[in-house]
Amino acid sequence: MKKQILHLMAIAIVLTFVSVKIYSQTNELQKKSKSLPEGDKFGISVSSAGDINGDGFFDVIAGANFNDAGGSNAGRAYIYFGGNTMNNVADVILTGASVNDFFGSSLSSAGDVNSDGYSDVIVGAIRNDAGGTDAGRAYIYFGGSVMNNIADVTLTGVAANDFFGYSVSESGDVNADGYSDVLVGAPNNDNAGTDAGRAYMYFGGAVMNNVADITLNGAAAGDNFGWSVSSASDVNGDGFFDIIIGAPGNDAGGSNAGRANVYFGGVLMDNISDIAFTGSASNDNFGWSVSSAGDVNGDSYSDVIIGAPNNSSAGANYGRAYVYFGGISMDNIADEFMSGSAVNDNFGYSVSSAGDINGDGYSDLIAGEIYNDAGGLDAGRVYVYINSMIGTDIPNITLTGEAAQTNLGFSVSSAGDVNGDGYNDMIAGAPGYSTGGTIRESIYILWWN
Repeated sequence: MKKQILHLMAIAIVLTFVSVKIYSQTNELQKKSKSLPEGDKFGISVSSAGDINGDGFFDVIAGANFNDAGGSNAGRAYIYFGGNTMNNVADVILTGASVNDFFGSSLSSAGDVNSDGYSDVIVGAIRNDAGGTDAGRAYIYFGGSVMNNIADVTLTGVAANDFFGYSVSESGDVNADGYSDVLVGAPNNDNAGTDAGRAYMYFGGAVMNNVADITLNGAAAGDNFGWSVSSASDVNGDGFFDIIIGAPGNDAGGSNAGRANVYFGGVLMDNISDIAFTGSASNDNFGWSVSSAGDVNGDSYSDVIIGAPNNSSAGANYGRAYVYFGGISMDNIADEFMSGSAVNDNFGYSVSSAGDINGDGYSDLIAGEIYNDAGGLDAGRVYVYINSMIGTDIPNITLTGEAAQTNLGFSVSSAGDVNGDGYNDMIAGAPGYSTGGTIRESIYILWWN
């Protein structure tokens, strides 16, 4: 496919919202962005919410962790229902419990943890004090035909300064019991050493509880294990979902080179890493972002993508993202990598599967580059790779931030199929705002038309 560079343009402001269409010569992508008052950091986190109201359309969720509705910096998360004519009015609003909770710093679909037929969501509040100062919390909200904004399960960090909830994710059904499970990172946990980090797995169930079923530990002080967590889908084809956890401060490949570990699911899943991927050089911060990549090469095994935003192989802090193909005997040698475009752009700050956005049977990829200057200083960029596993790391679609300091690409995710056209859609966050606030914190939902 011809490389396309799509600049964000044709801005029309309605109340506090922005509605934009962007065009290319060979296809059209439509974008809707949703902005809030300056300073909320709306778009700091974005994710598909699954289909939480059971109407057949995927929904999306976005965080605003500096929002003050529940108290100064209590934070908020907003859910937008998909539909044939999706709008930019939040359908469910979730609010942090207390001052400085930073609720919405992380969020994700939780899958269907109670197996009632509706997707659920999980939201992190990294500085909640219930378990100690800045111990952190994460909240699970059950979906339903009429979803409410009252947390159904509350998960709490075990010690002060753990930052439990810094990352949260659906993990799929790792033990194949018919319930989706969830994963929560606490990158400053000190159990294995100062800031070694931890991650916790909670199994879903008809009556889900808040007791961790598996505890995963960082290897050494300063690892920040749990900085990023994600389902890896099924990388080895054994029928169980697997997980991936990033530790961007790990020193195995050099000081702060970073690491990411895959753990295979199973009926009796353990906490011993099955595959370890290691950063290539000091200060790469490999594992800053991790995600399932879907099946990018069509071999029926799920693959993974890992970001190293401070990698300098192509230039100082250009950044890189690495793709590793799954297989019955998956190895830790990168099969493909993509590099940033300029010094200090920090490509790979966020990475995700985009799903199959063009219906060719292969999963596609999306990556953020938050300090790219093409649209203005630190406007940011997002790159989409369509069936990219053909020996090239050239993006097929490039989306450029609308104004300086908007940081497009701070968060990226597949959105599922929000408009019911049979193609997966994408979502990207731009939580910064331009000088003077003329372009404010936004999220962008992108789909083929």
